[in-house]
Amino acid sequence: MTATLNDTIPFPSLFVTNARILRGEQDRAVDGFYAFLLRPSAPLEDPRGIDDAAPGGAALFPLWAAALGVITLRNMIIREEDETLHLFSAVPPAWLEPGKAVVFENAPTRFGKISVSVEAGQDSVFVRFTRPERSDPARVLVHLPPDLEITGIGRCGREIRVSGVREVLIPGNELTDENDLELAVRRTPGGPHRDSASRAARPDAVY
Repeated sequence: MTATLNDTIPFPSLFVTNARILRGEQDRAVDGFYAFLLRPSAPLEDPRGIDDAAPGGAALFPLWAAALGVITLRNMIIREEDETLHLFSAVPPAWLEPGKAVVFENAPTRFGKISVSVEAGQDSVFVRFTRPERSDPARVLVHLPPDLEITGIGRCGREIRVSGVREVLIPGNELTDENDLELAVRRTPGGPHRDSASRAARPDAVY
């Protein structure tokens, strides 16, 4: 088997997507991830295994791309930066339309396994996460997508601080085994990149 352009291009593009996650460029990170998923070869569902690799490892390119795709999705939901644990760094706005939820269970982090969820209502967002199994981070930073703005804090039972209109910071020494946050939000119709999948599918889309 010979590696094609379609096999190899998404592999380095995901490094750019991860850099955008780190820089807080949520809309561009989401667009990059959708562009990767919309490849005709379905990168996260490639059936080939290591034993099918051709001499020189050509067949490994789609496998590397698929693995990095999973890592990128993980970083969009849960990631570490120094002693800070970031939650929901780059969640597509469509995933948090009213009535929808995002759930990750037993996700590995440098602080130990953690389970997280975010459930969206019309004017509120409910965030839940467990305490990391091994050690507490110095802080937990919860992010919201660009079309949601925090207007108030509901029940939480601990010290938290709104850090900008789309971020909430929780000191590590305030964590409990089960952490629940209720955030009052305002939706901003027509926010950036509401339909990332459609944009990424356009032949003239540039990333």
